[in-house]
Amino acid sequence: MTPLHEEQALLKALAKRDIKAFVQLYKDYGEDLLILGYSLLGDAREAEETVENLFERLWEEADFESIEPPLYRYLAAEMRKACGE
Repeated sequence: MTPLHEEQALLKALAKRDIKAFVQLYKDYGEDLLILGYSLLGDAREAEETVENLFERLWEEADFESIEPPLYRYLAAEMRKACGE
């Protein structure tokens, strides 16, 4: 998990559509979301595609200014929705 102050700084950068911050978001949470997706879907390839689609949607649509830390809670909820939970 990322410390709260780092998450807040990351969210501010993401709100400005900073690509480096987005890459960091993927590095920090991509693997955990892949594990969650696999546990929900039972298929590694489908979980990988779902994570990729989730991050694509986040980049295009997310209102990062309205997201409250902890980030994993938000991302896990979005992943569950993407998996049909």
